[in-house]
Parts: sequence; C-alpha cells; structure tokens
Amino acid sequence: WDVRKTVPFYDSEVPVDSGRSPAYDAQPRDGRPRLDDVGILRSIFDVLPVGVAVCDREGTLLCLNREAERILGVELREVGPSEWTSTYGCYLPDMLTPYPPQQMPLARSLTGEQVHHELMFIRNPLQPDGVWISVSARPYRDREGAILGGVTVFRDITAAQNLLRLDRGGRAPQ
Repeated sequence: WDVRKTVPFYDSEVPVDSGRSPAYDAQPRDGRPRLDDVGILRSIFDVLPVGVAVCDREGTLLCLNREAERILGVELREVGPSEWTSTYGCYLPDMLTPYPPQQMPLARSLTGEQVHHELMFIRNPLQPDGVWISVSARPYRDREGAILGGVTVFRDITAAQNLLRLDRGGRAPQ
C-alpha cells in the first residue's frame, strides 16, 4: 500500500497520507478509532484471511494485502490488466495456458461483471510448485454508479484442489 498515492473516494481524490477523507476530517467525539482512518483500514485489510487486490478504473493495481502477497508470492507491481498474467503467473485450470488478460476476473469487474469463485492456477518463480486459488471480483462504484475500479478476493485452495485432481486421476503439481 503506497501511502504517497491518492485513492478515489466517491467524488474526490483523497490523499491517502492525510489519514482521513475530507468529509470526515473532524476528530471523533467519543475518541474511538474511525473506519475512515487509513491506518485502521490498512490494519484490517492486512489481517484478512483472504487475498485482496484493488485496481483503479484503468486497471492499474493499487494495493494487495499481505495474504495476497503470500498467496501470489509476489509483491504489488503497478501494472495494468495486459501484464497481470505474466507478472503474477496466472494460468487457466489446465495449468499450462496463460490466463487471457481480458478474461481475468478483476479485468472483467471493470466492465461491471461480478465474478464468483473462478478457479485459477498461479505459478511463478516464487511459487514454482503452483498455487490453486478461488477468485471472486466485483467493481466498486461512486454514489452515482460509475465504476471507479475493481476489487478481487481470493483464497488458496491448493490442498483441496490437489486432492480432487488426484482422486480424479488428474495430475497435481509436484
């Protein structure tokens, strides 16, 4: 998460390093932490037990949480949809065919599509044995409904997928 960047917040650009959106600049009266505080949101984001990736409307990746980096084996690279497959090592379930960039769940979310539990295989130099993930993605929108970007959530299902493939006589990564 690059705190020097700005992120869309409905109708304005909010400096992430400000810690608050302009609409919520006042200190809370009761002294409790506020969910619009970027530090608190980042802490929550990083303890989620699923990988989360967020991109802007052009498809440039803005952030990955810690679990996403662990699963993918690669830290955030600010690349667009055409480079996601090669950067992160994304493959179709046959484990050989590179995932077509326009079919990536996060790319599809930028067109307004909601993707649920799509199977993907990840293999790259830092994940040489490969990782199976279940991916869901949705667009995020402003108050008027315009797409501001996409959010994807994924989880590592390698153990279950390898058992299923072995049970069916398929091959599991070594």
